[in-house]
Amino acid sequence: MDLLTILRKNRRHILQRPNVVGCGLGWKNQRGGSTGTRALCIYVEQKLPPEELSPRAMVPGRVETALTDVIEVGRVRALSLRTRRVRPAPGGVSIGHYHVSAGTLGAIVRDRTTGEWLILSNNHVLAGGTDGRDTRARAGDPVLQPGAHDGGTVERDRIGELVRFVPLQRRRAPASWWSRVLGVARGLPAEAVGVDANLVDAAVARPNERAWVSPEILGLGRIQGVVEAEPGMRVAKSGRTSAVTRGEVQATHVTMKVYMSDTDPVWFEEQILTTPMVEGGDSGSLLASGDRAVGLLFAGSDRASLANPIGAVLDALNVDLV
Repeated sequence: MDLLTILRKNRRHILQRPNVVGCGLGWKNQRGGSTGTRALCIYVEQKLPPEELSPRAMVPGRVETALTDVIEVGRVRALSLRTRRVRPAPGGVSIGHYHVSAGTLGAIVRDRTTGEWLILSNNHVLAGGTDGRDTRARAGDPVLQPGAHDGGTVERDRIGELVRFVPLQRRRAPASWWSRVLGVARGLPAEAVGVDANLVDAAVARPNERAWVSPEILGLGRIQGVVEAEPGMRVAKSGRTSAVTRGEVQATHVTMKVYMSDTDPVWFEEQILTTPMVEGGDSGSLLASGDRAVGLLFAGSDRASLANPIGAVLDALNVDLV
């Protein structure tokens, strides 16, 4: 009997098992790679050790003559959820300062001092791209989920308030270490040799209620730690506009001019460059490799995307991932 016939014959019985959310035909995987053998793929929200499963919940190694492969996919949600009001709000949905159109809720983090849960995204998403001296944003400003562009209002959709941000420096291009030394030696002002490039575009907001947010990342699951980016690393993100996309790290320690608007160029250094993964509204998405955070996406073009190193983001805001 062929696999498709076996699948159709047993589909109803398979889907009645606890925790099973889907099934289909695919390749049998072992140790993270395909074996090249066709199998019935059984999709579950969460893989559990055998000792925690009831006999009814156990998936057999074979269904009739077909091999099975149990694959964890998390909770699969309709993509329109990303631009709607969601409580608890996971990473990957629309959010924004009440004067900003909309960006992406990156992740939930924990304040290293107080232990409280905070919402992580970009400065230009949660604080309007402020340099700390202008009037774009200040602590206590309303943060909306969904963002204003997606219909969010202060009266109905205020999920929290801006707590702190890393100011964006709007100055000249960063110079090399040697040119900085020469510049100072020649008596040039520090600004002229470009010592104020940005390392992160990041901010945090305090949710009005802890129960209003979730540490899950929509489509990616729970992030368990951090890892440093390396060229060739496979990565993924979950964003408000383009949902889950996958790509590859192309370069690290990148210095790049980024236009925050058509007339607002800002320099960043020590950044991560990936293949194109983002669209407008995806700013603030967490960049991950497997279940490890790599960076915080904040900019891109049709040829590349740019992310802050996650370690620098967490240190700058004095937080850790939940």
